[in-house]
Amino acid sequence: MNVVNQKKFKLANAALVAAIAMGLSACSDDDSSNSPTITPPPPPSTEYVADKGFHITPTAAIFSGEEQPTWLIPENALTPVVTTDLTVRTTEERNVVQFTSGEQVGLVAGFDLAGHSLAPLVSLDDSTTFEFDLRLVGTTNRNTLPSAVNWAFKVHGENAEGEVVSVELPLPKAASNEWQHYVITKQQLLDMNAELAIVSAISVYPDSSATIYNVDNVAIYPEYKDSEGPVLVLKGDSTIKQLNYPDAVDQFEDPGYTVSDNQDDSTEIVVKQSYGENGEVNADVNGTYQITYNSFDTVGNVGKPVTRTVIIEAAPDVEDDVVAPVITLNGAASMRVELGGTYTELGATAIDAVDGEIDVIITGAVDVNTLGTYTLTYTATDKSDNSANVTRSVEVYEQKPIENIVTNGDFAAGFDENWVVEEGSAKTEVVDGALVISDYAPGAPWQPRLAQGNIKLEPGLPYILSFDAKSGEARNIMVQLGEKLSSDPWYKPFTDDTHVGLTPEMKRHTITFVASENAANVGHLLIGLGGGVSTPVTLDNIELVLQSDELIPPVITLNGGAVRMGVGETYQELGATALDNTDGDLTASIVITGDDFDTSIPGNHVVTYSVTDSDSNTAEVTRQVSVVADSNNLVMNGDFSSGFDYWLTFGGLDSNGEFIDGALKFSQGVLKQERFAEGAIKNGDILEVSFKYKAEMADGQGGVFKVGLHAEMPTGSNLPPKSKWTEYWDSTTEWKTETIEFVIDNNAETLSIEMLVAGGVPPTVWLDDIVIKHK
Repeated sequence: MNVVNQKKFKLANAALVAAIAMGLSACSDDDSSNSPTITPPPPPSTEYVADKGFHITPTAAIFSGEEQPTWLIPENALTPVVTTDLTVRTTEERNVVQFTSGEQVGLVAGFDLAGHSLAPLVSLDDSTTFEFDLRLVGTTNRNTLPSAVNWAFKVHGENAEGEVVSVELPLPKAASNEWQHYVITKQQLLDMNAELAIVSAISVYPDSSATIYNVDNVAIYPEYKDSEGPVLVLKGDSTIKQLNYPDAVDQFEDPGYTVSDNQDDSTEIVVKQSYGENGEVNADVNGTYQITYNSFDTVGNVGKPVTRTVIIEAAPDVEDDVVAPVITLNGAASMRVELGGTYTELGATAIDAVDGEIDVIITGAVDVNTLGTYTLTYTATDKSDNSANVTRSVEVYEQKPIENIVTNGDFAAGFDENWVVEEGSAKTEVVDGALVISDYAPGAPWQPRLAQGNIKLEPGLPYILSFDAKSGEARNIMVQLGEKLSSDPWYKPFTDDTHVGLTPEMKRHTITFVASENAANVGHLLIGLGGGVSTPVTLDNIELVLQSDELIPPVITLNGGAVRMGVGETYQELGATALDNTDGDLTASIVITGDDFDTSIPGNHVVTYSVTDSDSNTAEVTRQVSVVADSNNLVMNGDFSSGFDYWLTFGGLDSNGEFIDGALKFSQGVLKQERFAEGAIKNGDILEVSFKYKAEMADGQGGVFKVGLHAEMPTGSNLPPKSKWTEYWDSTTEWKTETIEFVIDNNAETLSIEMLVAGGVPPTVWLDDIVIKHK
């Protein structure tokens, strides 16, 4: 921690300390002559002082004079320092307290009220407030964003029996790099802990280690004092450029502002404007003008001034303007609409270097009831008669009948002779027009699968396989197209096998491929139901068709990948782009759902992005969003609070593992989380991996529990990961916490972690609280 200097921290003037001390000391209800006299604080300043919060008058605060405060320093906490704060807009220096949170979050020093701690809280007026200014200096942990830090205010004290009690409240707003003022009321403290009788100390701290922050103007007011100034926000840009035309009378229209206050209605706030050296804006005189807005609430608190800069500059001579406007189409330059459908005009915008934004005139029309290609022309003309135009073509087409290679893919004829369950058994029934497969069991050593033969494809041609599907529980199925053989290699694929993830919600799934040379022979469509839990699988509308332009769905590309955020953070939507082979850019048509989740509690969420082209082809992708209590932990769902979310399971663990009291118990298989922490690690980082476990080993039977850590090289580099394996051979009936140090080198991009049981007689392992943090 960098200590600028050791100037003493300011305490209240002696008169006010004595007055408030009297207010905090016990007094007899029977002797009114002993009631303290509280000197009211002086009125606030009429000038805003930058970086002084909302201008807490120093002499009204207990900790704002010249006396060194008494610190409350928990064991192992870092000692705060008194340092100088140089304000931004003035040359004033003042002393503030600088704290740095340690590795054990929460162990941060506070203020001991010392001689003021003997009074019962009930002796304070109900309107008493605890107030302070807070400013975030920064976080030294590169993986902790300032917005992810949560802050708390804690009161230490005693109950009526002299027992130690405390009250902790989350701060209503996050700290920022500008001073902010906070008010905690006596009633808030009592609402959190009604037993609180005596206040002996107070502290303010974040929930993240290595966070540096300043505190100043800590005060206890005998009654509520509105000390927050209004907040003024400009409408429009803070810098506005406007052209001055020589043959016209120009006017500047100020877009205005909005203003709010913690106590007063906006109509009660006074806003005064002042101007820079050029005075008020004259739109006929070139120059740079400044308008400063100052706001005052009804008790005289001054808001932070806000300045708008207006630049008036000469317009180019229109006689020399020979440059045409630039027109930009909204949407693609080529569009398609089905015969009898609806064409929606997306329009266009035009910007001229001299005239700014100008109108666009559209000529042409689209007859959706007549086949053909129509041309629409978009024209824009500036004041100098320079014109530009662009065109859009719109094809009105007729949807041709599509031949489905799959027979009875909608199960309209029931579960007929075209379908069969192979390599096992299952119950099949058609419910509401869809096939439901349940109670399936494998015929060793294969997995049960739904099959249809007589699939005829042409090698080298493109095809689309699509179907609707859902399952009772989230799981995967495997889709195959190929020729079954009676001997080794047993199967010749027409395309790559595809794993499809199902959820309890019915969704359309699409697979596009080019048939391989193996498709010269007749083949089969195979849908593998997989092992594990026999949860029902529902299938409908199975189609296999020859691919044509109008059948190809759009392609959605996410901006970024999975999102991991701390509790209380605001979810920032990263968005996505969409391109279609016939409609072009469909980004503006993407519909986003699921992004309105509650971030105040930990949990895993799915944000869905979908778009439909003019041929009614729909594409959908999802983004995983994890809200975690500990934003420093690189592992997702390390406490298994949401089951196997974010974890891959192999070797039967998904069906043989079970969750007991929030911990995973398993004696078979592999648990793995792969390629995570992208962007959060760099060469040379030292990571600390910890987890809780207990295990039952069969003595002498070779059972082992292994933990593997892998620093993965960039995708496509074909470089092997750097791995570290740790083995555990002993039984332990009590929970143990193990720690492994792992160093990142060779420019690894992501991490993987896997945990497995192995050996002659595999052990039974309980596992919980897996954490990976920077050391």
